[in-house]
Amino acid sequence: MSLFQLLFNRRGVVAPAPSAGSERDISDDDAGPSLTELLRRSTSNDQVHLVDTGAQAREVAIGLTRKWGQQHRHGAVGIVSTCDDSVSASLNDLAALHAAVDSRTVAIVLEPRLSRDADMAATFTYFQGVAQLCRELKILLILDETRTGLGRYETLLCEDRYAIRADIVVLSSVSEGGRKGAAVLSRGTRVADKHSPASVPQHWGAVAA
Repeated sequence: MSLFQLLFNRRGVVAPAPSAGSERDISDDDAGPSLTELLRRSTSNDQVHLVDTGAQAREVAIGLTRKWGQQHRHGAVGIVSTCDDSVSASLNDLAALHAAVDSRTVAIVLEPRLSRDADMAATFTYFQGVAQLCRELKILLILDETRTGLGRYETLLCEDRYAIRADIVVLSSVSEGGRKGAAVLSRGTRVADKHSPASVPQHWGAVAA
């Protein structure tokens, strides 16, 4: 049983275990909503895609972003991140983040917590500043919550705690039995309506701005 299922079970809702990559919604034969549907409802997202690992979830998120950039930003594929996988900016340094963004940037990836150390967590002011920058530039905000996990820090998602709304959220979990599970949540018509995760390339590709 994954952490996703354990979480919902503690809330009194028993979720069936779909296979990785399943996006099946509730049907007449189901005993209740699917895990994807429970995640979608609980997080107010438009689309949920389940995969096996956090790495796969990141690939799906980057694929969605690249495809969105090709269609809405004249082929731009630049990504600025607080992680180490692309053009990076120091956590909690808004000036550095602004300097890292250019005309080819289509998304900012923010990891709320880089370690268990509180000193390596994004501040409320930084969260708000990143969200505002994305709105002003009309680019995507991606939250990589694979490290923070679902429901570990007071709220279900870190975005709730910091009062922002991301376009894409990446989640990962490991149950006490060691079974892994991951998910990509996407919100808003500009991402979810036309870009199914199953249709995007499953690789990182050229993500540097």
